[in-house]
Amino acid sequence: MAVEARAAAAPDAPLAVSIDGDPPSRVALDPMRRTWLAIPARGADGADVTLSPTGTAILDGIVIRTRPEMARAVVAGLAVALIAFALLRARPRDEALGLAFFAMGGTVLCCLPGWVALSWPGGATLARTLLPSAIALGGLALALARTRQRAAIARLAVLVTAGLFGCWVRAYFLPSAGSWDVDFWRTAILNGSAHGYARTYGGPHDVPAGHLRAQLTGKEPVSLPSMVGRPIVVNYPPLTITMWTLFWRMTQRWGARLEPIEAQALAVKVPPVAGDVLAVAVLLWIHRRRPWRAATLAALYWATPVSWLSGAVLGYQDGAYAPLAVIALAIAAAGNGFWAGAALGVATMVKLQALLLTPAVAGALIAGVDARRAVGRVAAAAAGGLTAIALAFSPFALAGTLPAAVVHVNNSWLPGPTSGGSPNIWWLVGHVMTTLRKGGSLTGRVQFIFDATAGLPFYAIGRVLWITAALATVFHQRRHPGLRPAMLGGATVFFSYAMLATGAYENHIHTLFLLLLAGGLVTRRCRVIATLGAAVYVLDMLLMSGLGRFYTWRYLVVEPLTPVFDAVRMGLGFDLTVLLAAVNLALFAAWWMGLRAVLETGDQGSDAAYRRPQAVA
Repeated sequence: MAVEARAAAAPDAPLAVSIDGDPPSRVALDPMRRTWLAIPARGADGADVTLSPTGTAILDGIVIRTRPEMARAVVAGLAVALIAFALLRARPRDEALGLAFFAMGGTVLCCLPGWVALSWPGGATLARTLLPSAIALGGLALALARTRQRAAIARLAVLVTAGLFGCWVRAYFLPSAGSWDVDFWRTAILNGSAHGYARTYGGPHDVPAGHLRAQLTGKEPVSLPSMVGRPIVVNYPPLTITMWTLFWRMTQRWGARLEPIEAQALAVKVPPVAGDVLAVAVLLWIHRRRPWRAATLAALYWATPVSWLSGAVLGYQDGAYAPLAVIALAIAAAGNGFWAGAALGVATMVKLQALLLTPAVAGALIAGVDARRAVGRVAAAAAGGLTAIALAFSPFALAGTLPAAVVHVNNSWLPGPTSGGSPNIWWLVGHVMTTLRKGGSLTGRVQFIFDATAGLPFYAIGRVLWITAALATVFHQRRHPGLRPAMLGGATVFFSYAMLATGAYENHIHTLFLLLLAGGLVTRRCRVIATLGAAVYVLDMLLMSGLGRFYTWRYLVVEPLTPVFDAVRMGLGFDLTVLLAAVNLALFAAWWMGLRAVLETGDQGSDAAYRRPQAVA
């Protein structure tokens, strides 16, 4: 750091410098040149520098000398090189080079820090943004000028843009504090760090002898560690705890420049982001016979907020298990019961909601086969699933903390609110009941209600409705073997859960959209329902949680948006989530009305569900 100062009285007027409260050191000022102050390495970015002249001095300015971000530059360079290599294999040289320059300019733009926008339209800011923009536009113009297939070049440019945008938005929001639920995940990693991985849920004495059943049924509360200023239950399955622990240790080692809350948030958000990467790979593999479709569907998932808003921004973990659930359905469609069950068991040990796909996995296994083979496949799937679950819990069993782990994980299945923010039938029923009981207005804000306060068995009713829908799905699915019917059956089961069961939160429907994309969106009904449903999902999350919480200077640009979404929610004079719930129910009814027809699109099996292979170039 350089201090530009002039001595007003004496040529060597000293300046006392204190960094982050350290004892001050004296620096002699030279009015003829800059004086550089060496700041030792700190644990996080930034420092509180106190300048106290002991005499009369005039401070002209401060210049910060930054170090080059070598790691970021290397990663960006490798990414551009890989894109260029792939393009050179698929397109003529001039087109590939033009698109590579387009990717290079876009990558440089993505690497610009967000605070640059605060100085817009300053000269330095213009140079930082206009130069890479010119490189990108020049590369695109070169590619278009050298080809007659301009539509193909435009599509490739859109795919590159989608890929870069998806990377940028995830990298930008990963260290943000996310939704309030992130405090639950932070509690898990901090409790595990303090007491050891095997005691993340609690110690051997947290479930006294004879109290297991009471804690499993909710009659007795489970232990609540207080690691972030309030007692919070740790109720995620072991594999998620394992991933959080691993990424937290990596962040502690290599994320020293992050504030503590940023490092903790990043550690718990990595699993859903890794799940997004896996989801892209799964979509590319499922639709590999039609490369354009595969790339388009993967780009839709990667670049749109239907994937990154839930995970990278708000910190929900649905994106971590969603691709594993799709893999389980794909294996089931191939008739391999044990490994389908094992994959579903792994997904369940990431988040328990994956278990809701059990009917769809069973339906895919029994579709088109005789009763004897069907029973054998389902039994093998059960064995595979139980094996995966047993292995996930084994470290806690060896440490003597298995009862604590089981009661805490089971806690997430206990009755909660009729709707936790999901725009479904119970969101509307709860709103009507609250209005009737408390004498409010139907245009007021929707409040959360619970079975205990409503006095009605909504929890049981919701479970019966969902089980009925799941059985009906299996009944339809058993006549339609193949990959696409398996994905659509899974989508139906999940859509039914989000609309009919109580306790569904706004993020729980996340997996539905990956299942629809895996199904190919081959009918107009599928495309319309997927588009409108995704819009409802994203808007509902924004109205309920916004873009999360921001506690550090890194997010000075987006922090003012925090109160905007809540104002929009009530801005029309009524709670906009009520309208979203009505739209969602209409989409749900339309889905069930066309279920039989959409299942028949894949009747001839996984091979016939796709057209003849079509080259990208």
